[in-house]
Amino acid sequence: MGVSKSASFLFVLLILAVLFTISPQLQNQRSGQACSIAVYFCPEDNCSGALIRLFERANESIDIAVYSFTHAEIADALVRAKERGVKVRVILESEQLTSYSQYGKLREAGIYVQLDKNEYLMHNKFAVIDGKIVATGSFNYTASADKKNDENLIVVMDAGTAEKYEGEFEEMWGGIYGK
Repeated sequence: MGVSKSASFLFVLLILAVLFTISPQLQNQRSGQACSIAVYFCPEDNCSGALIRLFERANESIDIAVYSFTHAEIADALVRAKERGVKVRVILESEQLTSYSQYGKLREAGIYVQLDKNEYLMHNKFAVIDGKIVATGSFNYTASADKKNDENLIVVMDAGTAEKYEGEFEEMWGGIYGK
């Protein structure tokens, strides 16, 4: 009986060790590379702050496809990134172009901005940062999404995932969504 209890205890320890090893990082099934994921819920987790921190750490590129963009502080972070030499491109849903939209501020700062020309709603909400990080979820870049709505933002740090999102962005940027 003592051996059985010891074996059971060791088995439980082994399972716990495996769970603690994989919980902060998941394995990308195709590449075998470690993948880190962070999850935020608005309004309690300050989704805009998480995005702004990502944009402030960008070194090379930020590509964004977002349905609605009225959040001034997020726009300011993109302008600062552009001023640091980061290549910033944004696709916005044309039906969401209102007097509150950050479209004008981004364009005035020299950021490449395109309005979606697809006949359907461009309802994406994602950013690809430096070809390594993806920020996606239900979170639109609006103050309401940040402070009033129940929203989510998922940040995936994985080059393979970023590559897939970047491919979708490129298709939208220069292909079927118009120029």
